[in-house]
Amino acid sequence: MPEDLAYGSVITLKNHRAAGGLLHSHWHLYPEGVGARQQQVTAYTHKDDNNKWLVKKFDRDPSEHDDITYVHHGDVVRLEHLATQRNLHSHMESAPITKRHQQVSCYGINGTGDLNDIWRVDILGGKFGDRVKTVRTRLRLIHHTTGCALYSHSKQLPKWGWEQMEVTCNPRKRDSKNIWNVEDHYNAKCKRINFF
Repeated sequence: MPEDLAYGSVITLKNHRAAGGLLHSHWHLYPEGVGARQQQVTAYTHKDDNNKWLVKKFDRDPSEHDDITYVHHGDVVRLEHLATQRNLHSHMESAPITKRHQQVSCYGINGTGDLNDIWRVDILGGKFGDRVKTVRTRLRLIHHTTGCALYSHSKQLPKWGWEQMEVTCNPRKRDSKNIWNVEDHYNAKCKRINFF
């Protein structure tokens, strides 16, 4: 698995807390009356193809002809859900359970969405030039337009959310449940290392 995260990589993101889930989405929409009727985003504790996300620059899609460009502390990115080709998204709608947080969804068509799909990479203790490392880097994803942080906890969604864990955007950026790490990382252009 590659050590340094690069644009064009396919990754899974794990919530760093004990028993944290993997960032997940699927074709199902939030039901009527639960925020915007957009694609659900949850945390799921099992390996699944619906946990995979494509890392993109905020302003363009990756190309097979691109040179390797690594993701650094402070970069602004888009994460495209690989299976549905919709971007990780947040907006000023309330989250389904934690009403003081914002809803997180997937939005767009074929990787094209809007400004609410942009997230800033914030490495804990990071400084300019620091690269995101697979497994080792603890990071926050800060929503570019509203300033909240991607968050998950153990509260389960109802049956319409397959009883998976709620994912929200937390206005309290320093909350320990806002911390994530890259769990799996696929990129044929990047040098692979052995983590064991």
